[in-house]
Amino acid sequence: MKKRYSKLVGSRLREVRLLAGYTVSQLAQLFECSEDHYRRIERGVYTLTIDKLEKLYACAGVDPLFLVTGKRRWIDDPDDLDRSVGERIGIMKQLIGYCNCVTKEE
Repeated sequence: MKKRYSKLVGSRLREVRLLAGYTVSQLAQLFECSEDHYRRIERGVYTLTIDKLEKLYACAGVDPLFLVTGKRRWIDDPDDLDRSVGERIGIMKQLIGYCNCVTKEE
């Protein structure tokens, strides 16, 4: 399951990167890794870690809910854009809990 999950998250990450106009180089720099390492994350060879998920959200505004579950809540629901920082932190904590559950299933 972990391999399949990594591939799903990686393909969503690639989709977001292309739609947002980011280059591999830019996101590799954000993740503080090589471009080759970043490409392996997109291909699902490496798993997108919680700290990288948080960096994407904090620095690039990438919706972690979409990356983890495929749901586009903050894009599809304009009311979510009005959430306070505290509410968004709560959502991040829920996502981290979800990620922890997924990785423990293996």
